[in-house]
Amino acid sequence: MAKRHAKILQALANVELLGILSSDFARSQEFANQFNIRPYRQLEDLLADKKVEIVDIANTHCQHADYGIAAARAGKHVIVEKPMDASLAKARELVLACKNNNVYLSTIFQHRFDQTIKKLKMEIDQGKLGRIFLASARLAYFRNQEYYDSGKGWRGKKELAGGGVFINQAIHAIDSLIYLLGEVSSVYGEIETATHDIEVEDTGAAIIRFKNNSLAAVLATTSAFKHLPDTIEIHGTQGSALIAGETLTLITPNQTKIERLKNKILSRLQRRLPYVFQFNKKLKSGYHEENLKEIIEAIINEARPPAAFEQGLKSLEVVAAIYRSSKNKKPEQIAPADQKIFLGDYFNKYLAEAKEKKPRVLLINPLNLTAGNIKFSHIGKHRLRPPLELAYIGSFLKKITPVQLVDAAILNWDPAKTIEYINSIKPEILIISSSPLDRWQNPDLDISNIFKIINAAEVKTAVLTGAHGSVTPDWIFSNCKIDFIIRGEPELTCAELTKRLLENNDDFSQINGLSYKKNGQVFHNPNRIFNNNLDDYPFPDYESLPLHLYRYTTNDLPPPFSLMLTSRGCPGQCIFCLKKMMPDKYRARTAENVYREMKHLAENFGIKSIYFQDWEFLIDKERIKKLCHLLIDSSDFKIIWGCSARINSLDSEIITLMKEAGCKLINFGYESGSQKILELSHKGINLTGVEDITDLCRKKGINIRSFCLVNLPGEDKATLKESAKFIVKNDLNVPHINIPIPYPGTELAKKANCNSWKEALNRTGKIGAKMDPYKAKKILKKYIWAGKFGKLYPFNPKFWFHILNILKNKILS
Repeated sequence: MAKRHAKILQALANVELLGILSSDFARSQEFANQFNIRPYRQLEDLLADKKVEIVDIANTHCQHADYGIAAARAGKHVIVEKPMDASLAKARELVLACKNNNVYLSTIFQHRFDQTIKKLKMEIDQGKLGRIFLASARLAYFRNQEYYDSGKGWRGKKELAGGGVFINQAIHAIDSLIYLLGEVSSVYGEIETATHDIEVEDTGAAIIRFKNNSLAAVLATTSAFKHLPDTIEIHGTQGSALIAGETLTLITPNQTKIERLKNKILSRLQRRLPYVFQFNKKLKSGYHEENLKEIIEAIINEARPPAAFEQGLKSLEVVAAIYRSSKNKKPEQIAPADQKIFLGDYFNKYLAEAKEKKPRVLLINPLNLTAGNIKFSHIGKHRLRPPLELAYIGSFLKKITPVQLVDAAILNWDPAKTIEYINSIKPEILIISSSPLDRWQNPDLDISNIFKIINAAEVKTAVLTGAHGSVTPDWIFSNCKIDFIIRGEPELTCAELTKRLLENNDDFSQINGLSYKKNGQVFHNPNRIFNNNLDDYPFPDYESLPLHLYRYTTNDLPPPFSLMLTSRGCPGQCIFCLKKMMPDKYRARTAENVYREMKHLAENFGIKSIYFQDWEFLIDKERIKKLCHLLIDSSDFKIIWGCSARINSLDSEIITLMKEAGCKLINFGYESGSQKILELSHKGINLTGVEDITDLCRKKGINIRSFCLVNLPGEDKATLKESAKFIVKNDLNVPHINIPIPYPGTELAKKANCNSWKEALNRTGKIGAKMDPYKAKKILKKYIWAGKFGKLYPFNPKFWFHILNILKNKILS
């Protein structure tokens, strides 16, 4: 296919074919020699070439979106062979990336340029066949086992190809039907593997219902004894049409007797001729030339190319629905546009939704970027994660009243835009978070932007959730016009409060976990004792979140990505850890319940990776073993995941199980390589045996990331050397070297009588240590570099390659 594209592109006017990239550089060189172009060794080389304006992708299905997204981010237009990707979710990511980077995206569907299809579309659009009520498409191909085994067998593998005859061959017929008849509303499909030794289907049938109420049947196989003509039939109230090969037969009441006789003779002759004589060479080239030429011309003229952006998704959505339907044994709905990935202006989208649904409660996750918060970038601007606590609250409140959830942080709305939105819909109740769930342990120190939003919000009632109100509620009341503060886990308290407010019941004295103002006086109700059975909680309201926008901090867990919370609380006693949001004992969901939520995310939202936001994932190892067995035994979905764990919780058995169950990443909170510092910090970790565990993780293919804190109480140059030696010896990847923040309410803050957020900012890294925190951070880095590259590391080329690699990864991420 790549050679076909290359020949066509090289022959087109106004097009210069520049180079080729393949996973096999020897093949690239051979291809380059044939076409007298440049062979690129790596994708980065291609994207760095300023002469390249368009990237044409015709490789393995599962790589289409990845290459396309990288090209879009580099400012290159994208042409991609069908299907857009093996994964519908990744294909949607590609559409979004191209839109966000203002580049064109077009998918190759050359059969739209077949003369028969173009003629038939014109007949249908002009109403000559009347209202279409029935259609069918049939393709019967012969593909031997060698076809599936070639190219390292990728066509027969589900993960690489995405499927079999439907995604590889019948997708053209499906695209043609969509092109002719319009949007699809539902699909029922059955698939099987009849004659080939492959993972994917070679045979299938589907019934498609279109939004115009017409029905279509699609029959497809690569197990036919010989290659038969592709056919499409269309039946309307004013006539019928049949396409077989390159022959279009129209049958309408207005035809003359001679025309009907001619069609009859041609039809009989066609059925008797060997198939090879029914086609001319143009059909065999598949009209790729016309397709590519029109795409190039559209890009040059800044017009919309054929099968542009989401148009290229439509056939893949139908194919994905066929596969789901075959597995679930029931018809599958094709989600209406507003339930798919939204690619436009979220402000107006949410306004329209609010106008229609009239939510009485608005949940807001605000963007809280300030100079002070960005200073701690590991917790400031790099966490593009879903506000899971608001999604949990949304699930509880939806049982009570209409609710809208807006993640203003992921949409990059500044305080002014967030205020504008709130005041545009004027909800009865505003619930705003000062720290999303993944930040409960390390919240922002400066929430002045949140105060601005609360003070400017034109709402009847304002409610704050998060760590700040849980630790210092009186300070919150004195700084903003907040009415209620939810202390600790928010779901149950929010639900109870909302019910009272909507019933106009102003007795809040019995709602535990609540602080509130009444007649100018502040009241603090007792802390809430939380439910031990977390399986009773509904899943978070993922439907209200733009899940396609979220990312994990590193590339260990690729998008589409989400967080999950499977347990609450932690028995650890670390002096620097803020535990006010989940202060009670450790409680956990059952393995079965966790598995069901993972399946829900995979099947309904296309999620491919999950990070478990539990404070410590392996407290109950038997629970995790049970979850791993459920994931290993599952044929319903496959998902990769990561977690945070203490090194002493791991052993050979659990590591092996976790890897087999999809674990790709473990974050270890070593914090220090000095046993003395760990003991002073009440970390509860023994560094003995660390090397064996880290080696085993690497051998199993589990990536290790390590948390590191510099200038904990007792830190000096000697303990920094111990940490550097520990990091180098175990070859640890430390994404961030952080400085301990004495959050109000932590033991670290209590040591120095640090009771305010402003004081915490001023005293960060300065409690019980002998050095300036930023100097200590630089010293540790130098010790690490000296350990890895020698004392004269500035003169070691490997050191500079290391620095360049870090910079490159930051740019790419």
